[in-house]
Amino acid sequence: MLFVSAKVSQLALLPQGKVEAQTRVENMVAQMDIEGFGACSNI
Repeated sequence: MLFVSAKVSQLALLPQGKVEAQTRVENMVAQMDIEGFGACSNI
């Protein structure tokens, strides 16, 4: 989750892509949930 939040913050600072910024973040979080990313586990 820390990596994803850092990436979201980085992308938020970029001047281009402001129009699709919200959609991009939603897609990143949805993909993170699908892949089970974020929980600190070694399963």
